Amino acid sequence: RLVKKIKQNKVILLILIVAILLRFTGLWPNVMNADEAYIEDKSWALAHNLIKSLDTNPHTFKYGSLMFYLQAIGAVPVLLITYLVEIANTMISSTFSSRVLDFSLFYDTAVRKYAITLMTIGRAETAAIGVVCVYVTYLIGKNLFNKKVGYISAILLAIAPIVVRDSHYITTDILSVLGILVSILFLTYMMQTRKWKW
Repeated sequence: RLVKKIKQNKVILLILIVAILLRFTGLWPNVMNADEAYIEDKSWALAHNLIKSLDTNPHTFKYGSLMFYLQAIGAVPVLLITYLVEIANTMISSTFSSRVLDFSLFYDTAVRKYAITLMTIGRAETAAIGVVCVYVTYLIGKNLFNKKVGYISAILLAIAPIVVRDSHYITTDILSVLGILVSILFLTYMMQTRKWKW
């Protein structure tokens, strides 16, 4: 239903395309943000713990926990698929191996080998959150005033240099912006409907 609404509204579709192009262009290679290494290390460790022992505790709350879970969700498929391919490859091609490769041993090698892939997936998640921020901004402007204000608000956020820059990095900045925008959007819905569910 949401996709249908966006397709029917050509202006917001065009604004979202601009936002997508600005946020997804140049994800890699790019200069690393100072916070990215810590978030990625802890997120990949969380992915390891989820696969190995179903441990859902990120064991750190320096940046909250939501960012670690989002990054782990992106890392788990990469690590699982490459692990299963490695096991299949070992079983097919090796006559020595009678034991299955331990995931913890594989994990250390995989993180080094697939670091760029994992980093790119993580940055793509942040870029996608940045695009969602643009759409939520449009909804806020439309609800408070009219569609024209919604369009202007969305395009200004879509091209804002600092927001575009931060959408390229695995940090909590854009995720925090989304949380604030969704809170404001729900507040506008509450004001309009007078319903406390918002």
